[in-house]
Amino acid sequence: MTEFFYDSCSLILQFLIPGVFLGIVYDVFRLSRIARNDKTFDPKNAIQKRFFRKTESDPKKKKRHCGDTAIIWVEDIFFFLIVALTEILMLFQLNGGEIRIYCLLFSAIGFVIYQKSIGNLLIFLSKRIIYFIRRILYILACAILIPSFWIIRILKKLISFIRKSPTVPPEI
Repeated sequence: MTEFFYDSCSLILQFLIPGVFLGIVYDVFRLSRIARNDKTFDPKNAIQKRFFRKTESDPKKKKRHCGDTAIIWVEDIFFFLIVALTEILMLFQLNGGEIRIYCLLFSAIGFVIYQKSIGNLLIFLSKRIIYFIRRILYILACAILIPSFWIIRILKKLISFIRKSPTVPPEI
């Protein structure tokens, strides 16, 4: 009987590990959503405002496109398939295929522990990195677009000057 409790304690610790793994997988999906939908600094909008003077009518409204919801559905289904596969493989590997509720419960507890500790820090830092990369892309786009618009403006003035210059009729 003591072997049962000893095995159970080791199983509890071993089932915290897949919970942490699943937390990492969930953060990967969450970061992809943040990178796709985070509007703290959107270089596309900023470039349109700066160069083309086209902005959305109401920036507070978040428009969700059909493609975004489809991607979210696919990501969710894929995540739950990963969860199911991980839990089934862990149950067969560690527990001989016996389904014990406390094993699944401790896997969920490992997930929550990861999310409340390292997960929050990781998301905070990742948002800052995404914002920084977007700012760099905006600066690079401005560095490329501003001189090209200057050149286009000079060429337009030159072409209009050439068109306005009086043409001398050829002498016959």
